Amino acid sequence: EGIYSYNTNGNISKIVYTEHHNTYNSDTTTYIFEYSNGLIAKINSYGQHDTSYKQYKYDAVGNVTEIIISYPHGQYEQVTEYTYDDKKSSYNLTKDIYLSLPGIWQGEATGPNNIVKHIEKIRSKDTTQIRREYTLEFEYNTEGYPVKGVVQSSAVPLHEADQFTIDYTYTCK
Repeated sequence: EGIYSYNTNGNISKIVYTEHHNTYNSDTTTYIFEYSNGLIAKINSYGQHDTSYKQYKYDAVGNVTEIIISYPHGQYEQVTEYTYDDKKSSYNLTKDIYLSLPGIWQGEATGPNNIVKHIEKIRSKDTTQIRREYTLEFEYNTEGYPVKGVVQSSAVPLHEADQFTIDYTYTCK
C-alpha cells in the first residue's frame, strides 16, 4: 500500500509505502525524490530499520550513465555504469510501459538511446569489485530503432556467463 505526493511540476516527490506482514506487523518506508533539470537526481529511502539512497547521473541527452545505491550503515555502495549508442531507443515508442529485461535494468536506465554496456560494481571504502558486465549489440531498422539485440552477460566468477537474443517487433497505428 503506498501514498504518493507530487510536486508542483507533477513529479512524484514522496512515497510512503507500508508493507503489511500480518495483522500485527508492518514496515513503513518513505521515499523522498530530488530532481535536477526535470530528471530524478536522488531517491532517499527512510525505513524503520535502515536508510539508504539511490543517486542518478545523466549524460547531455538524458541517458542514465550511473546509478549509485548506498546500503545501510554506509559500508558499501552498488555502482552501475551505462554506456549508450547514438541510435533511437525502443523505449521512446513505449514510455507508458515499464520496460525491463530480467536481472539487468529493472526499467531504471531508460533514455533516448540504447544501452550497449552495463557494468555493476560493489564499492567499499578500500576496494571496488566488478560483479557483472553486460554488452549489447544491436541491428537497426531504417528508422534507427533496434530490431534485434544480442546480450552477452559475464558474471564474476566467469562460470556464470550467459548470452541471449532479443527480437523487437513494432506495430504502427
